[in-house]
Amino acid sequence: MDKKTTSQEKSPANSWAEPSIRGNSERVEFSRYKAATNTAVSRRLSLGGGSIDYYLSLDRETLLKLSEHFRKNTTIYPGMIELAAANYIGQNGPNIQPNTSSKSVNRELAKLLEEWQEEPEVRGMDDWVGTNYNWAHQFLYQGDVTAIKVQSGKYAGKIQLLNAWRVGTNRRTSKNANTIKQGVEIDYVGRPQAFYVLGYSTNNESHVIKSNGQRYRAENVLYSANRKFNDQTRGEPALSASFRDIDRLDDILSSQAAAWQLLSRIALSITSKDNHNWTGNTGETDDDSKAGDIASRIVSIPGATIFAGGPTDEIKGIDQKIPGQDFSTNVKMYLRLIGIPLALPIEIILNDWSQTNYTSGRGALSQCFRKFLKLQNGQEKGFVRPWYAWKVNEAVRRRKIPNRSDITKAIVNWPTFPWIDELKEAEAWSKKRSAGIASHTDALSSVGRDREEYLANLEMEIRDAIERAKKIQAETGEEVDWRIFAGLEPMGKTAQAKKLESDGRDGYKPAPAGDEEDEKNAKNKKS
Repeated sequence: MDKKTTSQEKSPANSWAEPSIRGNSERVEFSRYKAATNTAVSRRLSLGGGSIDYYLSLDRETLLKLSEHFRKNTTIYPGMIELAAANYIGQNGPNIQPNTSSKSVNRELAKLLEEWQEEPEVRGMDDWVGTNYNWAHQFLYQGDVTAIKVQSGKYAGKIQLLNAWRVGTNRRTSKNANTIKQGVEIDYVGRPQAFYVLGYSTNNESHVIKSNGQRYRAENVLYSANRKFNDQTRGEPALSASFRDIDRLDDILSSQAAAWQLLSRIALSITSKDNHNWTGNTGETDDDSKAGDIASRIVSIPGATIFAGGPTDEIKGIDQKIPGQDFSTNVKMYLRLIGIPLALPIEIILNDWSQTNYTSGRGALSQCFRKFLKLQNGQEKGFVRPWYAWKVNEAVRRRKIPNRSDITKAIVNWPTFPWIDELKEAEAWSKKRSAGIASHTDALSSVGRDREEYLANLEMEIRDAIERAKKIQAETGEEVDWRIFAGLEPMGKTAQAKKLESDGRDGYKPAPAGDEEDEKNAKNKKS
């Protein structure tokens, strides 16, 4: 047998393999990551004082590969990412409302916005909501998102979302002596000046081609990163701190599944007087095993395990108690730990609130919603508002709308998050306000609403409702309560009667001053 050592065997990383990482390249990457987080930790700590960009450059590619591995090979990781994205993007995504001081301009912008949001991305496969979902998914999976503003050609006015792998370059400095950090050119204070974009391999797009890359100025790029420090340029996967626990939990689940499969097999014992090496011609034998060895006397076939023993041998099963008594508790504890970076409580992860009371559930949701609000604010600042401003300024440049000082002013409404018992929450805030211990702003902040935006929306709806009610009255002669069109509770009978009375439209006319008899008769008539 040829004993030539392959390059794979020479690799020190190949001597260690995580059970749940089956591919060789993934195994190598995980071993490097494990080394980076164990034996190399002391070395890195001893350096001290280095920039976050430097330390991230050592591990970022490995983190991206691990993120992709866990996305493809586990249910826990993509499930948590999807839960987070679905909750903070919502069913309809961020809603942009033009808010200039001109109603006519707002109407024109609203029409244009509806057109822009049909296919905002060059591929034409997603609408506004879908594009925001894609942005959120990539932000959580890969740590940052880059989109190019297409300025000319067939797809001018659209954006092109880029995989995080495509932002990179071989260069370390630009022609004007700026520093380049993992594909992002920054000036002397760390402000992004340009982004370098790599292309895929021409045959099957299996990898990006390392090169100098194509340079795009920062003003022509939309960029958002999951940054933890001020001097950090590129982002990191949202759950990167939980990768080790994700892999451990996947190992636990895999080992439990294997044990269940083993216990489901039929155990057969065959005794023989001569007790020779026996395989029953049903399984493979090991060339190095000797007659009488245990390894040579146990054979596995589909659905059964066979033990060939002598007259004095005995086969006895060991009760492994599968699953273990604490199996469920341990799995839930791991899920709690894994969900910490996204503040995802175990109740949301498992969609099970049966063992949670109102108080503890409310506390968990409160922390979770704060994280979702932070994600919403980040996406609004990095994508939604810059995209809208770009589209509006392009429309002004093309003279589709008149230019104004407040032309890009808009209100962005995100979906709010439901509480366990919204009625209890509303009643609690109503009592707080009545008691004078909370303001209207406090109540709105508890559900993630900005008071100025809320009042602007409310004013707009009330004005629109009044105009609609007046239009119906002018056309039919019938008075309609405008509150119906604003989603408010219609005027009650008592309030309506008082209004009619004050308007003199209930058949009663106020008596002249000083005429007590007529006034008395009028009161009797009214009663």
